[in-house]
Amino acid sequence: PVRVLVTGATGYLGRAIVRAIDARGHTPVAFARRASSSGLDGPCIDGDVSDALAVDAAVASCDAVCHAAALVSIWRRDPADFDRVNVEGTRHVLDAVARHGSARCVYTSSFLALPPAGASAPLASNDYQRTKTISDLHARRAIASGVPLSVIYPGVIYGPGELTEGNILVRHLLDLAHGRLPALVGKAERRWNYVFVDDVAAGIAAALERGAPGRRYLLGGENVTQGELYRLVGEVGGIRVPRLRMPDF
Repeated sequence: PVRVLVTGATGYLGRAIVRAIDARGHTPVAFARRASSSGLDGPCIDGDVSDALAVDAAVASCDAVCHAAALVSIWRRDPADFDRVNVEGTRHVLDAVARHGSARCVYTSSFLALPPAGASAPLASNDYQRTKTISDLHARRAIASGVPLSVIYPGVIYGPGELTEGNILVRHLLDLAHGRLPALVGKAERRWNYVFVDDVAAGIAAALERGAPGRRYLLGGENVTQGELYRLVGEVGGIRVPRLRMPDF
């Protein structure tokens, strides 16, 4: 058993990672701005990934790291918030892992940091996508420099729990069920990959224990078009699905 620092431990996915690591007999150490008041069991460290000194001290106190902290949102008034958390925060974690010789680090990236089917480059439709792509480049450079890092690319995460922007699919479906969506966004034929939150957490824990340093892993579930998803939701939930659609990008 090892002490595993979990950044972003109070987030939607972070809480699932803490549970998965604990279930395997390891000690998850929660790192977040309000970790000590989060209700999580076990050791907690209050800190922000944008604070290099706080990150360094936390990494030094653990044997391994699961870096899941991120600003998951479509928009912020100040776009620099995304750079501060998603880019600088990731750099701080990777630098500390290299400096302290941590046994293993698993970084949770996003499928949005990869080119979509038929494209040669990732999308950059918003600041979340932009900064996750930049962070992914930092992770690849860290791997090239010898950092014992594995990178995880989950699909669209969903499941029970808080209705944060990290669980945006369930928020969206609840809005649909309550008639708060006059139209659907995007093309019916656009295909997305959906994956259950506990499956992602289990995959991250497995990568921590058995993943090969330098490897990059896709964690996905079903590949489903938007049209198929909404038809299923309508049939199972008895929900009237709007016919009107609005373009996204």
